[in-house]
Amino acid sequence: MKKTFLRRLSAFVTALVMCAMLVPAVSFAAAKKTITGLTLPYVSYTYSGKEVRPDVLYPALWSVTDGTKVLRNGTDYTVSYRNNINVGIAEVTVKGKGSYSGSSLTKTFIVKPAKNKIVKLTTANGAFKLTWEKATDGAVGYQVLYCKTREQLVNATGQSSRAISLDSPVFVHSYTSTDLNDLSENFSKVPKAGETWYVKVRAFYTKDGKSTSTRYGNYSAIQSITTAAGKLLNTRDVLKKACSLLGSTYGFNHKGTTHDYYPDAQALSAAQVKATGGIDCSGLAYWSLLSLGNVTIGHKDPENTLVNDYDQELPLPMNTINYYVHDEETGDAVPFDDFTITVNGTTSDMLLTRSRFNVKGDYNYFEADNGGFIDPGSLVIIYNPTPMPKGYDHLWIYIGKAKGKEGIKKLLKEKYGITVDDKYIRYYADGGDHWRIDSSGREAGTGKYVGVTINNKLNASDEFSGTIAYRISQDY
Repeated sequence: MKKTFLRRLSAFVTALVMCAMLVPAVSFAAAKKTITGLTLPYVSYTYSGKEVRPDVLYPALWSVTDGTKVLRNGTDYTVSYRNNINVGIAEVTVKGKGSYSGSSLTKTFIVKPAKNKIVKLTTANGAFKLTWEKATDGAVGYQVLYCKTREQLVNATGQSSRAISLDSPVFVHSYTSTDLNDLSENFSKVPKAGETWYVKVRAFYTKDGKSTSTRYGNYSAIQSITTAAGKLLNTRDVLKKACSLLGSTYGFNHKGTTHDYYPDAQALSAAQVKATGGIDCSGLAYWSLLSLGNVTIGHKDPENTLVNDYDQELPLPMNTINYYVHDEETGDAVPFDDFTITVNGTTSDMLLTRSRFNVKGDYNYFEADNGGFIDPGSLVIIYNPTPMPKGYDHLWIYIGKAKGKEGIKKLLKEKYGITVDDKYIRYYADGGDHWRIDSSGREAGTGKYVGVTINNKLNASDEFSGTIAYRISQDY
């Protein structure tokens, strides 16, 4: 019996060993699983003032996977967000649960500005002015697209381009600004009188300043404007009149008129100006305009109380300070953008084409706010925040671009019929190719009075901090 028992026990053990070899080992602990994929529907989403949740907005396009299957929200993972309300970089994290516990994955997306809106679109003198609403907090700039065909503008989404055909070249023009508080722009370089233009605007955000990371809000509804055929002075007349004072001495607060600061003031002759104390910089502009006849500049709102000595009854502003007011909180100068100019009984808007302030050294005075250069015949007013007597403003009339002394003489002669003697042209080696006519006081380093000359100075960056330019003339 003992032998029989041992044989049976041996057979049973052998059977157990054979079963262990044939049946795989069973794990009583579930295998750990990992979340490997998180697919967001889009890389950016529009600001709404509420939490932006891609999993809720576009559930059909949202997915979380472990590499082989799509996981279930609430069962296999939970979702959490950071910074997903305001414009900027938002963050979403999926955290595993159940058999995926301990596993997580995080991705970022952008909340872009809300759709913008055009507030006002007006026109004057072959140009139009666009005003739009302020962008959602967190935006970094605005982009305006404008074109002469609505159909082309509807499809335009980016930079300036030529789109129709070489036989009928119609351009989409682009303007970009990163000054979030500047909500209007005059477009005067491209448009011409009597043209119809279509416009739209949007705000944008960029996380690192690169175009690849820029995300745009939706465009405003398209609006159209037909540019008016307003009446401005002839550029040739303005430049010719100003050049007639070349050689005049500098006279501080001399305006070249009879009983200055009165509505019925009359311009003296050029010879009388030279014989009676000369003329200062703002007087050069004042005298030139007044000498052209029935020309006045006024403020469109006679009820407005201005923070300077500008008398509403004056024919036009006489000193540099009359072209702007001071912001009492910041100390900055704020240019008037609603002057009117009356030529031979026709009143039109005098266009503000440059209004940059506190940008010392960043821009040349002849650069217009909407790209390109300001127009020949424009009044350029330079603002200096330093109080007198240490600080001073300045004003001149821009002539145009030309290479050297011979170049500016040729430009004046061929385009405007004005002959200028060499002795009235001051060329600066460190100047540029842009020329102006002004009346200056003592020249730094020499102590000499300069008077009325044509020169290629570039100052408006070293000595001054901001520039205004008004377009008061145009070629016909």
